[in-house]
Amino acid sequence: MKRTLKWLAIVAGTLVVLVVCAAIVLPLVIDPNEYKPALVEQVKKRTGRDLRIDGDIELSVFPWLGVELGKTTLSNAPGFSDPLFASTDAVAIRVKLLPLLSKRVEMGTVTVHGLDLNLARDRSGRTNWDDLVAAGAADAAAKPAQPSPAPEEPSRAPALALAIGGLDIRDANVSWNDAQSGKSYEIRNLSASTGGLTVGEPVDFTIGLDVAAADPPISGRIDAEGRMHYDAATKRARIEGLEVAGAFSGDTLPGGEASLALAANVEHDGGTQTLDIAGLELEVADLELRGDMRVSGLDSAPWTEGNLRIEQFNPKQLLASLGGASIDTADPEALTRASLQATVGGRPNALVIDPITIRLDESTLSGRLSVPNLASQSLRFDLAVDAIDADRYLPPEKAKEDGSGGTSGVATTPGTAVGGAAKPPNEALRSLDVAGRMRIGKLKAAKLNMSDVDVSLEAKDGVIRLSPIGANLYEGTYRGNIVVDARGEVPRTEVDENLSGVLAGPLLADLQGKERITGRANVNIAMHATGATADAVQKSLNGSASFVFTDGAIKGVNVARMIREAYARIKGTKLPPEEAVQQTDFSEMRATMHVTNGVATNDDFIVMTPLLRINGKGKADLPAQSVDYLVKATIVKSLQGQGGESLDDLVGIPIPIRVTGSFAEPRYALDTKALAEELARDKVKEQLSDTIDKKIGDDKVKGLLKGLIK
Repeated sequence: MKRTLKWLAIVAGTLVVLVVCAAIVLPLVIDPNEYKPALVEQVKKRTGRDLRIDGDIELSVFPWLGVELGKTTLSNAPGFSDPLFASTDAVAIRVKLLPLLSKRVEMGTVTVHGLDLNLARDRSGRTNWDDLVAAGAADAAAKPAQPSPAPEEPSRAPALALAIGGLDIRDANVSWNDAQSGKSYEIRNLSASTGGLTVGEPVDFTIGLDVAAADPPISGRIDAEGRMHYDAATKRARIEGLEVAGAFSGDTLPGGEASLALAANVEHDGGTQTLDIAGLELEVADLELRGDMRVSGLDSAPWTEGNLRIEQFNPKQLLASLGGASIDTADPEALTRASLQATVGGRPNALVIDPITIRLDESTLSGRLSVPNLASQSLRFDLAVDAIDADRYLPPEKAKEDGSGGTSGVATTPGTAVGGAAKPPNEALRSLDVAGRMRIGKLKAAKLNMSDVDVSLEAKDGVIRLSPIGANLYEGTYRGNIVVDARGEVPRTEVDENLSGVLAGPLLADLQGKERITGRANVNIAMHATGATADAVQKSLNGSASFVFTDGAIKGVNVARMIREAYARIKGTKLPPEEAVQQTDFSEMRATMHVTNGVATNDDFIVMTPLLRINGKGKADLPAQSVDYLVKATIVKSLQGQGGESLDDLVGIPIPIRVTGSFAEPRYALDTKALAEELARDKVKEQLSDTIDKKIGDDKVKGLLKGLIK
């Protein structure tokens, strides 16, 4: 036994001496640079390209078996403008010699310095590496087929153990020019380094690069680091502590620049074909996104699901930081707090967000959203808002009055012209594929206060339906249906609306600032119009409307007082001042209107009070916002004037009153001349009637004559 061990020691020592001698002698007797011409010739023969090695080839054997190349270039494929496909300043690869004897590959750090790689595709779709791939395939085909081992005798040779000391890539540049799309991108100053690469062991890495794109012109810097782990047995790759930072600049970016910071733990499972992103933290501008995501079915039909949230941010500040125009709101505190939380699911051409919660200032929106087809941008939704004051988000009153709109410039939407007629947005309307429902607990809009608002929307093939619409307001209800048909050259709008039991006074006070009419209102509207602007719609408005007001008053005019003043002037007297409220109380006011091209006509206007009956007819011009009415008030019982003055003489006589002016400021004027003529005419009739009674004895003749003078 001792003899055997002695001989083994001698053999091992001899081998070590031989290896050391070879490591010393071989580099002295073998010059690898002598093989440059043969290497260049083989590359030319196999690829048709020119390989050029300007620097020396350095060879080492012990303790590292390695090769180092200096400046090396490879020419581009024929037909491409750039003369070089790739070039490097230095490449070094080393493998420990002795571990190879036990089938262990222990490599040193793989070094690549000064790499320039020019990738391109021509107009026909051919890339400048297609020939290299074809050459490799030809070499593989030329090799003689190796017999497969018999199934019953599988190879028992142990697998090679591989360990790499790391990667050291510095000053690399990669460009991509696509003649087919006209796009070009460039990566410059690429640097990457890793720790030791050992199968089954984690490795730290860092990478940094400058990027540039020509269309649109954007440039920037990206840096990343993390720890990567790969388990070949389970086919799992994991990156822990991934951190990415980027800063970009370009005229097309909001404000000319943008930055991002990303952190996450990423794991890919090749067995289950899933990708997990845990602890995602993304910061872009003033937005902070947090969440967890999973992508399943990577090898077939990928499906994404996860939870995302955007922490509270200030939308006004965000828009300002993105270089947008400043936004002024009626309430300075509006649009200053927002956040989002959502559960997201999606396939390659579909997206579902269920549930979603958005908080904006004091309002909370919740529900679900889905996009069944991303290509057609279809949208489905079922959303609810607890309460919102929409007027807070409008421009300030001063800005609206001076036409500034609260922004620093004039904004127009596609298809519109400043100072001219708007082009109907038919194409945009026809492309809509939307269906959903919106409920709002409390809503303030256009100064009106509503509750339990419920709107269903359907838009398909150019027809948009808001139906049904319901809301409670001012102790009454609103019900409506609105249809916009954009299939023709000009959009056509149809409305069918109803107000029931609404308190008109508070409604008008909120809407216009004045209670012009009080009482319970019931209103029915059925109209249609064409046009893309409010002015065009008003001018083409056609249809009918009716209203009934009960137990209310017309503010701003006291018809009884007007009659007394007119009667006093006719009699040559003057009424004493009166401090009574300027209003005309009524038990009922009703009318039916027919609208033609924006002008509403009416001939059945009726107001009933305990003392008066008012009938009228006239028209209201909606585009001009003007009214022209003639009403006649008839006294149905004695009106006792102040100072004991009676108006019994006017009972039963129609008293004309002209209503003119604007909707906002109507004017009321009693026609004194017509009243005097009516009184004179009534006096003559009375005298003739008395004469007939006194002079005519025949009752038949008397009745005939009285009928003629009525």
